Amino acid sequence: MFADLFSGEYPEKVTIMTPVQIDFPQQMTFEGSTFFKHSFTAMSIGGIIVGDGVQIGPPVTIVTDNHDFENRNILNCRK
Repeated sequence: MFADLFSGEYPEKVTIMTPVQIDFPQQMTFEGSTFFKHSFTAMSIGGIIVGDGVQIGPPVTIVTDNHDFENRNILNCRK
């Protein structure tokens, strides 16, 4: 299931408890064993790297994008 979302780049040592919301899952990189509890939200268009041994509890949101202050229709992403 998650392997399809992450384009086959979903390591066996990653555990994600549902429900979660992950925008742009292909922009997430896992560096080892990680655990995500339910209610995790990621807006990862700017990229997210999750290190080995990371454990994330509920409800956590990680955001790597932002809107331009002058024009809210412009989305800024940094890698």
